[in-house]
Amino acid sequence: MYDRATPQSWNITHKEFSAKCEELTAYFCKKEFTFPPFLGNEASDEDIELHENQSFVRKITEIGHHEMIPDAVGNWLELQNSLIEELDEYPLYKDKTNAYQNKLVKKYKLAYSTAGLEATDVVKSSKILYNKIIGETPLNMGKDIPPIEYKNGLIHDAMDDETRDLKWKVEP
Repeated sequence: MYDRATPQSWNITHKEFSAKCEELTAYFCKKEFTFPPFLGNEASDEDIELHENQSFVRKITEIGHHEMIPDAVGNWLELQNSLIEELDEYPLYKDKTNAYQNKLVKKYKLAYSTAGLEATDVVKSSKILYNKIIGETPLNMGKDIPPIEYKNGLIHDAMDDETRDLKWKVEP
């Protein structure tokens, strides 16, 4: 908090103060972190239609894995909803989520590279890669194992981030 000070003044927003309080409380109180509920519901036809132009949906469509879109959109929506909820531990949840997503992306990149080396049929290899990544048990997050829908929502969210340049279509 002191690093916010300048020789002339010391300003901090309520949001920054609250976030720091949450961080310190989590650190010193050793309170157990809990995830918001993830139900794993498939998206409705309306939700799919509403989000069909999202990059992550187009990347699934590109490999012809249409039957996976309802689950993908459902997981992505649950993640997005969890990120906008006013959780008591929101700053901690957001930080843990970002760090966890970066780990998932690293693991994905290794699997993508391997899939490219083994590819003989691009569509088949792409679908196998998708199934492997989405079906994997989530990595531990400290002592917790997050819900698979959370993990998969983060994968789809990363696929939606054009700056990451991720895709399901395997290129040998």
